[in-house]
Amino acid sequence: MPSVLITASTFSHIVNFHLPYLRRFRELGWQVDVACGGAMRDIPFADVTAALPLEKKMSSPANLRAAKLLRGMMEREHYDLVITHTSLASFFTRWAARGMKNRPPIVNVMHGYLFTDETPAVKKLLLTRAAGAALGRSTVWYLLLDNFVIVACSEELAKLLPVRLAAWDHPAFDYRFDAIVYSVSSALGFAAVENILYVLQSDLRTAVSRAILSVPGHFFFAVSMGLLLSRAKQAECCGQLRRRRMLALLALAVPTLLHGLWDFLLAAGSRWAVIAFYAFVAAFFITADVCLRRASRTDSRL
Repeated sequence: MPSVLITASTFSHIVNFHLPYLRRFRELGWQVDVACGGAMRDIPFADVTAALPLEKKMSSPANLRAAKLLRGMMEREHYDLVITHTSLASFFTRWAARGMKNRPPIVNVMHGYLFTDETPAVKKLLLTRAAGAALGRSTVWYLLLDNFVIVACSEELAKLLPVRLAAWDHPAFDYRFDAIVYSVSSALGFAAVENILYVLQSDLRTAVSRAILSVPGHFFFAVSMGLLLSRAKQAECCGQLRRRRMLALLALAVPTLLHGLWDFLLAAGSRWAVIAFYAFVAAFFITADVCLRRASRTDSRL
């Protein structure tokens, strides 16, 4: 029996607009599965209904959990067709299917009201690039936008803020190496929470892979952040405020670029991307280790 998965941001969207399509699929002998966010609703003509923890904020970790659930459904059921509706569900349905060995055909229904003049420019760009990726075009742009802007920048900012707000003006911050200690502590705390959220929605294989790749990655991204923050703190102590601002911006920009490249190479999925990833990891870890040891040897009071 052929099978179809239909996704949307809310169950009400399916109930209000798409029941005739579900009924027709059933009449043709298809298995019809529906996965949506929002309040659970009874869906006529659906064989299986699955609740997704989708949230309207694109950067919410809950949406990544939803993508994990969708990928599990697609790998388990081997759908002959996937149909997506609404921007949020469409984006994360395609994100879930990236790199799948037997990726099902995905039909993305573009709802035109999302592309009016009232739609924020960044959101419109994101939706347009994501739509292009679904059609096999602009995939690189989609991966760059997703990995560098949405994931890397937001996560590195989340790790930088605790250092800036809680530790920067503390009297104990009196050595340059302290910046590395605080940055790494913030990063590992972030990694712990992120990994717990992933593992709760996945399996042991995910836990092992994230322990091997995610935790060391966050650690060494934080080393680059800490090295630059130590210089920014020193510049502040010397009254060089313009230099401090520049170094503080670099403390966000450099780990964001490293993090984005890390995720981009993993998401690309090609053989050459995997080779480039391991070469990048080796070079990055060696460089970070050398810089960390040098910073420890040359540490001084601020």
